[in-house]
Amino acid sequence: MALSPYRVVLAALESLAPLSLAGAWDNVGALVSHVAPPSPGSRYNIYLTNDVTPHVLDDALTAFDGGAASLIITYHPTPFSGLKRFTMESPASRLVLTAARHNIAVFSPHTSWDAAPGMLNDWLLEGIAAASGCGGLSSLAPVKRAAGAAGEGGAGDGRVGALAAPASLAALVAGVKAHLGLPAVALSLPAPHGAVAAGGATAVAAAAAAIQVRDVAVCAGSGAGVLGGFSGAQLWVTGELSHHDLLAASAAGVAVVLTHHSNSERGFLRVAAEKLRGKLAGQGDFDIRVSRVDADPLTLM
Repeated sequence: MALSPYRVVLAALESLAPLSLAGAWDNVGALVSHVAPPSPGSRYNIYLTNDVTPHVLDDALTAFDGGAASLIITYHPTPFSGLKRFTMESPASRLVLTAARHNIAVFSPHTSWDAAPGMLNDWLLEGIAAASGCGGLSSLAPVKRAAGAAGEGGAGDGRVGALAAPASLAALVAGVKAHLGLPAVALSLPAPHGAVAAGGATAVAAAAAAIQVRDVAVCAGSGAGVLGGFSGAQLWVTGELSHHDLLAASAAGVAVVLTHHSNSERGFLRVAAEKLRGKLAGQGDFDIRVSRVDADPLTLM
């Protein structure tokens, strides 16, 4: 008996990043199932997004030449935490109910994509190195989460890499912006250079040009639980850290680049779409598209 396209996609996603790699606290996998299972052989529309918001869900209803998505793959889980009631007054449950009403399934890989070799954090670090003019990486290794991750076989929630040649902090900041397509990022300088921040942009640029970096650690999203206390790099790149985590990193001699949380993740969606196309080739009629409207909730003005 032929598998339904939904089951084919779930198997392909598991082969890309086993859900067993996700954090024990995470809400990954199939979050909303089809109300009416799609039949084998029918076209199956797959919509990738970083978050499911009302605007994103509205787009998913018409994204496929006027037709709706069959499956939404959302990097961040929706819902993320437990729901006790499903009412239209609750934003999270309203999204679930609307998806179910339109027979749209929802799946989240979240931290399984973070941890799996060749996935999100590899893409983040390799892209930064390639865009920084340092000749790429001479090594790449997993950084394990503080508790609960085995890290075998190259798996880990973050990545640390040795650059092929030392690069200035300024070049690496430019590489982050180029790789992620960002006009600006936030930079925390390591002690004792942190004091120059009070001197304005010119002083910061001079310090960043003078600081040499050999090893870079990355963690997509919120990096404190993975990078906090990690001393194997002169630069951390992540989406967000708390004020006190930044102070601790600076005191330890580590520079930090912050991109805003989802900006460190969203660019991988197109890579994930291509990986999924490769896995699904020859297994059915699949249309895979990346959201046109998904965006970071924060903007600079």
